[in-house]
Amino acid sequence: MKISQKLISGILGIATLSVITGAISAHQQLKIVKYIAQQEAEEVGGLLGYFINHELEYHQMRSQQEMLAQLQEHVQSLHNERQRDIEIVDLNKIILADVFAEDIGKRLDRDRNNEVGKTIHDFK
Repeated sequence: MKISQKLISGILGIATLSVITGAISAHQQLKIVKYIAQQEAEEVGGLLGYFINHELEYHQMRSQQEMLAQLQEHVQSLHNERQRDIEIVDLNKIILADVFAEDIGKRLDRDRNNEVGKTIHDFK
């Protein structure tokens, strides 16, 4: 085997190892990002649940409009503190609270891969 062939084989071997290492690293990072996103979503959901429960128990909301207004306030507060776009939808994907107030009352139409629909189905 000529020296040029050995050099080419070595370079190809190193390149192959680099690609494999990069792919494994990217896969691990994706798993970590998904896990962190899920944990944060659960935390935000828990906070919103706590706020709603507190409002219902201690302030005796009189109407659905009052409760939705309070929910909107909490969504805005969480958005301001965590810089996250939060939307709360009903079972028909109608937006009840959103950081963009103009979207309230509209149907959620940007449900990529039907993630919201699957989540709603899981809770039925």
